[in-house]
Amino acid sequence: MYSAAEYIRELKISCDQNERTEQRLRQEIFELDSEIQCCQKGLPVGGVPTVDNPEVHLQTLFRDYLHDRINQNWKFWIFSFLVRPLFISFTQMVTSSSFPAFLHSVKKWGDEKLPLNELRIKVIELLKYISTNTSVMSTPDRLPLDAITNFQKWQD
Repeated sequence: MYSAAEYIRELKISCDQNERTEQRLRQEIFELDSEIQCCQKGLPVGGVPTVDNPEVHLQTLFRDYLHDRINQNWKFWIFSFLVRPLFISFTQMVTSSSFPAFLHSVKKWGDEKLPLNELRIKVIELLKYISTNTSVMSTPDRLPLDAITNFQKWQD
């Protein structure tokens, strides 16, 4: 059993630990507040960063995304052939001027660009391209290297 003095010592130790933890957390809050203020000072005055040419910027982001994904998994290259034309048509057709206009343009884009019969045709064309422009038919082991190499050619 504890004596009252031992119990009081343990409570004091616990209080000291809690005070140190509180002080450390207060310091962390202060540092995070400073970081937040620094980040907020770097934000554009209008609240939204502007890009000189948004369509080119989006295409660059998309190309970089595809490049990273293909390097992670070469099979994404095949998927990229289907996605890239859809992405381009999406950026051309969809507007973000207002939320209702956005919804309307997304629906219109989906109706025009995503019907299954058209997607099937695009997939068949994609498979024809891969079978005639890569080594998949003659040396399938080289397809991962072909995917990375052809991605670079396809982007040019």
